[in-house]
Amino acid sequence: MNEKIIVIMFPDKIGGVRSFCESIADGFEILGYRVLLCNNYFTAFYFWIRYWANVIFITNLNYCIFGSFKKKSIFVLHGYPRYDIAGFKKYINVFLGHQVGVISNRKCVAVSRLVNLVNLHYFGIKNDKVIYNPVRKNFLIKDSNIIMKKKNIITYIGRIEKEKNIENIIIAFQCSNIIKNNFSLVICGDGSQLEYMKSKYSNPNIQFKGYLDINNVRNMLSKSKIFISLSDFEPFGISIAEAAMLDNFIITTPTTGIIEILPQSNYKLVKNPDNVDEIKIAIDQCIHHSDDYKSNVNFSNILSPLNVAKQYLSLFHD
Repeated sequence: MNEKIIVIMFPDKIGGVRSFCESIADGFEILGYRVLLCNNYFTAFYFWIRYWANVIFITNLNYCIFGSFKKKSIFVLHGYPRYDIAGFKKYINVFLGHQVGVISNRKCVAVSRLVNLVNLHYFGIKNDKVIYNPVRKNFLIKDSNIIMKKKNIITYIGRIEKEKNIENIIIAFQCSNIIKNNFSLVICGDGSQLEYMKSKYSNPNIQFKGYLDINNVRNMLSKSKIFISLSDFEPFGISIAEAAMLDNFIITTPTTGIIEILPQSNYKLVKNPDNVDEIKIAIDQCIHHSDDYKSNVNFSNILSPLNVAKQYLSLFHD
């Protein structure tokens, strides 16, 4: 009997793409596939040479070329080229990488309708399907032992980078009335701006937790009331989905993929994340979300690793 194999390539850097790859691997394993994870070019090249027939390759921008000449390969679009963030040289590299990915792979998937529309309208990249990213399996388990009483906490979890507008969130929080209600702002994650933020903003109401593993992320979100994420562009936003599942009210931007499936009653939009006053107003308007707030958000079906894996497999059966 032929062994069913999936090769999944992901970047070494901790972030949303890596989380996606690890989560969908869980789904494929449930379906009986042997999953080979790869995060370096030497191993990617070895797998590319070693496996041909009946092996599915799932690639991204970093490894798109390794879908070449495969009967079953899928290029996953986790975003689009950003000149305003990347600068000219990196913008060109990303743009060309996306074009190579589409040409080299049999199928192309966008992680949200937002990603699909931007790539199609501005770059002429047509996707075969939109498939949302899976939530991590730990968030699908109902464990009464980790249910915590909600505290007056606003949480951010993600990369600490300029495009995430963390500094604007901090400034708005410091000016908001929510501090008078004994709220704290907890910022979790790693990134190039972490040390700068920690040294500049010394405030007992602002905590920097650094990188958290999945269990500590769930514990943090279980006791947090509000989750804020104001990235200039969030292709999907798996942390937002996980926060909503744990009864956090969401503050985010219109350029976030997850709002395509998140009920409007569960979030407030900040249209301009550069506008500190707008962020402050949004934060203050969330004071009324108390201990009894329930999001009633359940992504255990549509965003489970198992169902997302099935959608990927369906690309070769539709």
